[in-house]
Amino acid sequence: MPLADGTSAAEAFIAHLPEALLVISGLFALLIVATYLRDPESWKYRILMFIGVFLGVAMVALCWLNYSNWSPGALVIIAVAGFALMIRPFREVHFAVLLALFVMVIVYILLANLAGGTFEVLSEGWPRFIVAFLVAGLVYGIAKFAEDLVKIFGKILNLWPVLAVLGAVCILEGVAIYTGSMSVSDMIMRYMSGAPPLA
Repeated sequence: MPLADGTSAAEAFIAHLPEALLVISGLFALLIVATYLRDPESWKYRILMFIGVFLGVAMVALCWLNYSNWSPGALVIIAVAGFALMIRPFREVHFAVLLALFVMVIVYILLANLAGGTFEVLSEGWPRFIVAFLVAGLVYGIAKFAEDLVKIFGKILNLWPVLAVLGAVCILEGVAIYTGSMSVSDMIMRYMSGAPPLA
């Protein structure tokens, strides 16, 4: 069905996809908070979290594709909210162990290629296992540090009051972009600097 300006609803939606995604993601964040407060074990909460992961990925991708068109403040809001939605279901998953185990298996397999060469001693038996284990330990140490950093920020951003504020800010940011106003973060910075309000 064409709109007043002759464009279809689908064309209008695609033209305003960034704003629409921000508003939809903000509403989903608020729905996640409301469902969590009602029953954190419900299937509705789990489905909303699952959908939130895809919305978070879409927000980060949108941020990446539009970094030259939006203000730094808007990009920060979108990236933080997207990260919060993406990390929520994975806060208790231990990726460092899985990555280290995967690397250990790959290294163990690749060490077999050293047979017949200078380092043939590493291609079989205990030396092969020890080298694979040491490499996996190194990867685990680095990955665990990165994992803990991500989880700390993820837990802070997924406290329900913080997620609720992020959801509201996403909605306001979407409306601000749609109306051509300045970013929410720009409004906040302008207010904090004591600048006079815009007419």
